Amino acid sequence: MKTLFLLVFIGAMVGCNLQVEEPKAPNRGIKTSSVEIDMGEYTTAMKSFQRLFMQDAYAAVSNITFCFKRLRFKYQNDDELESLGLEDNVDLSIGEVSIDSNGVTLGTIEVPQGTYRRIEFDLESDCGLGKSIDLTNDHGSFSTTDRVTIKFEGTFVADNASEKLTLSVQSILDAANSYNGTGDLAGHLESASGSF
Repeated sequence: MKTLFLLVFIGAMVGCNLQVEEPKAPNRGIKTSSVEIDMGEYTTAMKSFQRLFMQDAYAAVSNITFCFKRLRFKYQNDDELESLGLEDNVDLSIGEVSIDSNGVTLGTIEVPQGTYRRIEFDLESDCGLGKSIDLTNDHGSFSTTDRVTIKFEGTFVADNASEKLTLSVQSILDAANSYNGTGDLAGHLESASGSF
């Protein structure tokens, strides 16, 4: 009986030593930053001194809703991200957001540390309303189910564990203010770009 127990014990020990561990992903030493992304404040009406010199060509946006699907942070050097074996696409679970003239926080994401030159949001129609953009201004109510890419240009350096990025949406809202139903809403808004 002792011999049988000893053989079972030795077999179990040998069996444990033969187990193969799953290979671990190599540590590339890539540091990340946790970035809080905000859409900044904007105005939709002309200032009173502007009305003295030009007609009120812009209608005031009373409501604008975006359906956020995807985000891309573009490195200053496009090849840098690829050389690290990383993608620049981040699928967002933000969904539908009403853009507010007082600004709105979109959320926080992790990005590899580095210098970024452009940020792009893809708006798609898979939110509750089934529209990528829903807009109401003085010209009427407009919407689209087309995929829309909203771009922001500038320089953003993510080099700390925690960062805050505020996107200036004024030029995008100026485009939304001026939309009167003529032409494609998606193309009209894509022709404008924000900044950071």
